[in-house]
Amino acid sequence: MATIREMFDRNSAARFAAPAALGAAAVLALGACGGGTSPTASASAARTPAGPASSGPGARTPQAEMRAPATLEKAGATAAGRVPGGTLVSIELEENGTVWETEVVAADGTEHAIDVHTRDGSVGASHVKRESAAKHAEHRQRVRAAKIDYRAAAAKARAAVRDGKITELNLDDHRGTTVWESDVTDTSGTKHEVRIDAASGALLANRTASGDDD
Repeated sequence: MATIREMFDRNSAARFAAPAALGAAAVLALGACGGGTSPTASASAARTPAGPASSGPGARTPQAEMRAPATLEKAGATAAGRVPGGTLVSIELEENGTVWETEVVAADGTEHAIDVHTRDGSVGASHVKRESAAKHAEHRQRVRAAKIDYRAAAAKARAAVRDGKITELNLDDHRGTTVWESDVTDTSGTKHEVRIDAASGALLANRTASGDDD
């Protein structure tokens, strides 16, 4: 038979164990309902870096795209695009290779001089030439006679001088024939004068400074 003291000790233990069990159950219930943060979730959140701000003073903006250097073809297209219905009739590398000086004939025969920077293709100085009505008519006639444009003429001049660099290309008249006249420098530094028939695209001449035909 249990003594009175033993019975008292068992009753006291039961009274203290009941609140502790209830407290543990409450903690588990809160965790299951999402009311608390588990150690694993806290660690995961600490490892997740904050994303960049999408707006505000600290937001990153795209850098401006660098403009590409202007080739003969690009400079010609840029200049011609400045004159509605314009046709490029002359392009020449000037100012130590920093500027393409171009001439573009408008539909009415007026000639526009337009500079295009080789560095980035931007347009520099430009003006309309003051010429007579007769000169305007001459420009219109020459443009009508040319069946190949400056791009095709440039390609044919480069084909005539292997790996050559064109420094000048002009639509002109040679003994009654409309031609593209070009200066082309080869890899040795020798300048070639290349003449292309502007109607047929045929190579008419390829002369070096010494007067030799290639």
